Amino acid sequence: WTDCRCTSQFKTILNNVKYNVNYLRPRSGLPLSTCFSALKIKWLMDNVTSVPDHITKRTLCCVQNLNGAESCGVHATDVTNAQYTGLMNIRTLQWDKRLCEFYRIPLSILPRIHSNSEVFGYVIGGPLDGIPIAGSIGDQPASLLGQLSIKVGQNVCSIDDSCFVLLNTGEELIESQNGLISAIAYKLGAHAKPCYALEGAISNAGATVKWLKEELRINPEINSNDNVVEVLNTFLGESSMISSSCSSSMLNAECGLAAKRSEITFVPAFHGLYSPYWRYDARGTLLGLTSQTTAENVTQAAFEATGFQIHEILQAFKRDAVTWDWKNIKERLLFGGEYAENNSFIQFIADIVGFILERPQTTSPAGLGAMIAAGITMED
Repeated sequence: WTDCRCTSQFKTILNNVKYNVNYLRPRSGLPLSTCFSALKIKWLMDNVTSVPDHITKRTLCCVQNLNGAESCGVHATDVTNAQYTGLMNIRTLQWDKRLCEFYRIPLSILPRIHSNSEVFGYVIGGPLDGIPIAGSIGDQPASLLGQLSIKVGQNVCSIDDSCFVLLNTGEELIESQNGLISAIAYKLGAHAKPCYALEGAISNAGATVKWLKEELRINPEINSNDNVVEVLNTFLGESSMISSSCSSSMLNAECGLAAKRSEITFVPAFHGLYSPYWRYDARGTLLGLTSQTTAENVTQAAFEATGFQIHEILQAFKRDAVTWDWKNIKERLLFGGEYAENNSFIQFIADIVGFILERPQTTSPAGLGAMIAAGITMED
């Protein structure tokens, strides 16, 4: 996600399409960005001298090492992982010739696309020899499936180094007009209908916490930092659930929040901004610093940044699904990921977004989602 070595190629492409980041969105469901795989493949082709030769010989491929590696391995992927290359057509769920021509990537090097629930091959060697590889699914779609968010209108959020928020849209493919990703949620069988989602991506969430700890030497653990807990308790107050109609970019006194929030603003755009802006050239900013600013203030502002960005994505969901009856959709958000275990942090986000937040019983909903995809295959 955060490898930006392909930025020079990206700048050239942006210039060619007159800086329209949505140029390929109708086909791929994705905005133009350095974080998707197509540009990284293009960078390898242009900068690693051995790659073009391997492409000519058709010996460059991402084979499944579990089932025989280069000797007889299956060269395959699934619809969810294929989409994030930027080379798959969001409607046909197959590699798109025009997308490949746009990036100048040969179709011949790409793996066969399967659904999430199929037998991809069999493990060769080791203690699992002969066991079928019965499913494959991307991390965020797996989290959606693992938390059983299979009904239209259900939301999930995963907070690790980055943060991703998904809205299940069922069989309806919604073309985002508000900076979101139109994504494949899952396709559970070769002949099953695909389930779609809207997705918002935040480039830095947990990574911001690591940066505070490792680079600034600030203790970002809310539960173990009494000073930060005191600051947040003052910030949250006794009745802290705010109206979900508050705009993430226009918080004011009517929301009951302006007097309590941090006096500084932290924009952790270390690798640009993703949803809904898709600005590769954005950089991190700390605003409002004074001689009285403390480490606790910076910590609070860092957590605010994640909450505000999640809120902005949730509002974009409503603007994209404009025909939905949102009054009859429960405002609940299922949380997973490493930082979902931090009670104070999650409560803080709940107060920002105005939703009821729930955590799964498992700490690894993505792993459970992959198991479900494989289980459906074996059940058939």
